Amino acid sequence: MYIDKFFNPQSVAIIGATEDPQNITSIIIQNLFEMGFKGSVVPVNPHHDKVFGLKCYPSLLDINEKIDLSVIAISSSHVLEILEQHIGSGIKNSIIISSGFAEIGNKGVVIEEKVKKISRENGIRVIGPNCLGVLDNYSNFSTFFLPWSKVDLLPKN
Repeated sequence: MYIDKFFNPQSVAIIGATEDPQNITSIIIQNLFEMGFKGSVVPVNPHHDKVFGLKCYPSLLDINEKIDLSVIAISSSHVLEILEQHIGSGIKNSIIISSGFAEIGNKGVVIEEKVKKISRENGIRVIGPNCLGVLDNYSNFSTFFLPWSKVDLLPKN
């Protein structure tokens, strides 16, 4: 299934990962821990060696394991560079939470068009940009940046 890796990945790279509680990547990672996500969480940020006790990689190209999904939460000005890293690392699914695209005007439209071009030419499936991400209550996977304690879940029937 084409979208399975968005809702049930075995490994997810969090681009821009940090422990800063004001940063949405911190909330995303903590939510994954609190939900009991069984897959591998792989922080990516060239400014950190570890994030929440996990080895943090400077680039997607430095990761030795297969990554099913990336979650990009960095400045829109760096998103194209990260998508280029997807090509070299073989990552085919990405959620771009970052804002700063068509919603800000011409400069953002140009970046968004380049995102589309790179993604289409290289078979990278993208949700976003400027989105909340996904939530799957069945697989215990979420990329929402609302703290998990504030989310009311439907029961798993």
